[in-house]
Amino acid sequence: MTDRIPGAPGRYQGNLSADALEKMQAGEPFSITLTRDDAPIVEGTPYSKAAVLPDELAAKLCPGVADPAPKDAFAALYQIVDRGKSGNWHYRKWSNGVAECWSSVITLEYQGTRCLSRWLTLPFPMWEMVVSMTIPNAENDYFLHVPYVLSHSANGSNGSVKFCVIDDVGSFKTTDYIQVSIHITGLWKVD
Repeated sequence: MTDRIPGAPGRYQGNLSADALEKMQAGEPFSITLTRDDAPIVEGTPYSKAAVLPDELAAKLCPGVADPAPKDAFAALYQIVDRGKSGNWHYRKWSNGVAECWSSVITLEYQGTRCLSRWLTLPFPMWEMVVSMTIPNAENDYFLHVPYVLSHSANGSNGSVKFCVIDDVGSFKTTDYIQVSIHITGLWKVD
């Protein structure tokens, strides 16, 4: 949609009927018709059902709602359709295709002198993932040298992700491990 840009903001033209003029002259209440007379530079998109919530879109977003309003369509976009727990993961799915899953404690184990890692299966396949990893007890992990890198590699379409902590300075021992918190947002369905 395009905003209207008035050349003469706030200017209106008033029209009185003969009956209204007589009432005005007699000091009685009267009606006046105001017409916008703002000489628009850009006319703008007229506010209408077709511009705001056409029937086809309303049917997709609000099935079963009689005479849906824009508020119903906005609510449908962010309606949680599923939530639960699967293994270590908690998750939520929204009707617009967005999902999130998170786990506060996942243990990454020794995979090599510079890497602690682990492949995990997500509760469901995800696409266009954004992954946030934190080490909640980094100050207590004596073996974690600085700098370190938190990384992930994903095959979201089959729901598996590899999470890693990479140490660029020191080296890990075979007994080392670290616990991380992970939060992922992405898409659980793609149209």
